[in-house]
Amino acid sequence: GDGRVTVLSYRPSDFNYQYQVGYGRRVTIEDLLIDYAVAPESDAPCWLMDVESFGRFSHGDRLFFPHRLDFRRISVENRDRGVRLVDIEEPSDYEQVRSGSYDGKRLFPNCTIVCEDIELERQLADDEFHLRIGHGPSGYDDRSLHPDIRLSDCDDARLHLDTDVVAAWFIRSPGSTIDTRARGSASSSGHISINGHILHSDENAGHAIESIAALEADGINLTDAYVDRLKSRH
Repeated sequence: GDGRVTVLSYRPSDFNYQYQVGYGRRVTIEDLLIDYAVAPESDAPCWLMDVESFGRFSHGDRLFFPHRLDFRRISVENRDRGVRLVDIEEPSDYEQVRSGSYDGKRLFPNCTIVCEDIELERQLADDEFHLRIGHGPSGYDDRSLHPDIRLSDCDDARLHLDTDVVAAWFIRSPGSTIDTRARGSASSSGHISINGHILHSDENAGHAIESIAALEADGINLTDAYVDRLKSRH
């Protein structure tokens, strides 16, 4: 079928629970084998973590996101397709316990996402991804999600980074691609770094082209849409 398969699903309703709601403080999935022996013809995407599209309830309270995600050593049997990771649509709306910040040279994260040795789904369409950090409708504050993403031994990973506040690292992950769905230019007050190369910040605006070239030399693909967004910051 074409349904959605998830390992962990967190789907709170848009409702006033009278207490703070979130997805746990730390989430770990390790040494997982997903066996499709009973459904080898399944072509439904398999997500390791499925969360709601909103980060703020309509009455104003904000969800919290784990300060650490660890996905390690995950494989698939009896199906040709691997897994996808997580789609975080509105990072600015989350309210973390820890503060996050950036100083133009470095991001100080309040969320670390570690993905290690994962059998990812191959040959995704251009508008699909394994992991997305969206932009969200609200402005950032120090409790918004400031993610540090670390991928290792994850071949052909495809990330959509719509946010202007993120650090990402690719280690032994050949064929990885960074794309975006975001419209318009990146915010001049944001901070984006990939493998330690600062692609976008208020204090390092002139180094983006050099950093892009360095990443491409390392085998990390930046789509035209993503490069255009970095170069047309506002």
